[in-house]
Amino acid sequence: MQKAIDAGGPFAENTAWCRSRLAMMLMSDGNLPAAKQVMELGLKSAPTNMHLLMGMGRVKMMMKDYTGAIESYKQANAVAPDHNALAALADLYRLTGNNAEVEKQEQALEALHNSNQANGVHDHIQMAQYYSDHARNPVEAVRLAEEHKNTKNVFEADTLAWCYYQNGQYHEAKEAITRALSQHTPEAKFLYHAGMISAKLGEISPARKYLYQAMSLNPQFSPLDAPRAIAAVHELGKVSSSVASKPIARKDATR
Repeated sequence: MQKAIDAGGPFAENTAWCRSRLAMMLMSDGNLPAAKQVMELGLKSAPTNMHLLMGMGRVKMMMKDYTGAIESYKQANAVAPDHNALAALADLYRLTGNNAEVEKQEQALEALHNSNQANGVHDHIQMAQYYSDHARNPVEAVRLAEEHKNTKNVFEADTLAWCYYQNGQYHEAKEAITRALSQHTPEAKFLYHAGMISAKLGEISPARKYLYQAMSLNPQFSPLDAPRAIAAVHELGKVSSSVASKPIARKDATR
């Protein structure tokens, strides 16, 4: 990707897209300062590029610069109404305790989804992801995500897995998350979901392994889910200790 950027191109937007992809790779590895630097360079030549503005919003969110993240996502949404920008703004306002703005952004998100459906724009997987990330409308989330049930896209498989999880369909969730993990994509979110699904199935050791891997790969992968991952690790540690301390049942030795 760096070679593509160095090669340049006839349009600044093309290079900006490449910079945004490189930044996303760096973010996935937890290298937030480098990701931010890449996007700052890109925004100097393409200040209204949606991909860079969205990426800058995400990295600032992960760095807990919530004010800066809100501004970046607002700029992106001003260029063109975007599902991911609205969803991120709702989360950021939730993190900063601005409940009125949370409701406003969620209403705008639903309105955009309805408009997309009316105009034949397919945003089902994005809406399913938002619902599942916030444990809302689980049946509808599954319905939307299942349109991608046989996908080879690992991100869509991860969303489907999380929708099944939120709807209590843990065995289906495991099958979907196995597909999401099949290409060894370095995504902490995938590992977090795998850990939570394994925990629900009583698979304590794999659950702890996945959650540890998620936090090791990128401890700031999500300001909402990273604390949940840590709490789950602690809870699973208690369960593991409890199981280990139980006496092993033995046959009567006096016979």
